[in-house]
This record gives sequence, structure tokens and C-alpha cells, in this order.
Amino acid sequence: MKNNFWLGLLIGSVFPGIAYLLTQYSTVATSLFEGKEIGFYVLAVAINLFLVRLFYRRDTQQDKVAKGIVFVTFIALILFLYTHKIIA
Repeated sequence: MKNNFWLGLLIGSVFPGIAYLLTQYSTVATSLFEGKEIGFYVLAVAINLFLVRLFYRRDTQQDKVAKGIVFVTFIALILFLYTHKIIA
């Protein structure tokens, strides 16, 4: 696998995208996390952080991929906070 920042952006956006789709367009979030729609987002962040650790600890370090994942995770967090009126 290439050590590419854009690949990290793509990999990092998969799980927050799935979390968004599950919370907006299905009832799975309400049945699994009653009253806490943030559950899937926390799960997506945890998976992304695990992937960052995995890409940094490989024998062939792929730091650019890990940086892309961290960047997407940070942007997704800011968007979540803004869209849920936690920050103005």
C-alpha cells in the first residue's frame, strides 16, 4: 500500500460516513444506543484511532496515511460539534 495522504483521507472518511448514514437514515442508532445518537460517532472515532495506531506501528511506517486519517477524524469532530449546536 502506498504511503499517501489522500489514501489516508479516503480510509479515514469511511467510518464517519457510515456512522452518519446509520444515524440519519436508519433506526439502528435509536435501537442500539437509546437516546444517545453520538454512539456511532464515538465508535467511528475509536476505529479511526485504532487504524492510526496500526499504520504508525507497521514495519513499513505509513505516516502520511495515518496523518490523513487523523485529519479526517478531526474535521468530522468539528462538523459534528457544529451541526449539533455544541459550538457556534
